[in-house]
Amino acid sequence: MTITIGIDPHKASHTAVAVDNTECVLDELRVRACAAQTDRLRSWAAPFPDRVWAIESARGLGYLLAQQLVAAGETVVDVPAVLSTRTRLLGSGREQKNDPNDARSVAIAALRTDGLARVGVDEHAQVLKLLAKRHRDLGRLRGKAACRIHALLMELQPGGMAQRMNVTRANALLDEVVVDTEMAAHRVGVAREFVADLAHYEAQMKTSKARLRHAIAATSTSLTDIRGVGVVTAAMIIGHVGDVSRFKLPLRGTRVLRPQTRRGQERQRSDPVVEASTLQRHLPVTHRRRSPTRAVIGRPGRTIRNDTKSSVTGSTS
Repeated sequence: MTITIGIDPHKASHTAVAVDNTECVLDELRVRACAAQTDRLRSWAAPFPDRVWAIESARGLGYLLAQQLVAAGETVVDVPAVLSTRTRLLGSGREQKNDPNDARSVAIAALRTDGLARVGVDEHAQVLKLLAKRHRDLGRLRGKAACRIHALLMELQPGGMAQRMNVTRANALLDEVVVDTEMAAHRVGVAREFVADLAHYEAQMKTSKARLRHAIAATSTSLTDIRGVGVVTAAMIIGHVGDVSRFKLPLRGTRVLRPQTRRGQERQRSDPVVEASTLQRHLPVTHRRRSPTRAVIGRPGRTIRNDTKSSVTGSTS
């Protein structure tokens, strides 16, 4: 009989609950998050040789513990937090939220659900996810530095900088500032520091993109052949999707049924004006925007009234 061990991971501690096939709790343990956490959990689970570890958010808060258990030769599955929460509220019969109940809900969710993702040793996809996140963070930091420079330039020059911010333009504009007061001198000094930060972030982004380019080339992916998909987008897709074998794709030779469309409907879909008019035509009357001051429109004698029974009335004799 396979024993399912559910783990509710936290920053300071982890709670484990072992259940059997009948969802009966056999034992539970709470360990402190430390270097010996894996050894303590495995020693506690020794009476259950045929076991499966179910960790909530194994790619998030429980990432380190899941990787340590996999490295020790254990079988680990990833249980989404939404699934365990639903099980706790609807199926466990215990509404009180605490660590033992959460761990039990994780184990029951893993026991009832088929097709949960099995946790493996870090692959190249996780490397791409890490590098893509680092590149996005650098882009946000560069944007913050550029916005701060724009704000200071507005206080030093009329209109500030109307073009896209870069180091050369910022330095050229700061050189033109007439420093005649102490406040202006401090503003120019702080702006110079922000420009130095901007140059630092741009240099790091160049290095990060080159690193991503080499990492993407090692995957031999064809995502970059798609127009509009660069190395950063490809790294984000591969990093977040991971192993595509867990998706149930149609077998080779099977026919994918597509909804039938009327003649000319495909051409109309590409026209945003037609799409907007079609959506407006199918919206309920109560959802259409009507102005209370709109009285007469179009041809004389045709008025629009703000009632739901009739929108257009003809001229009265």
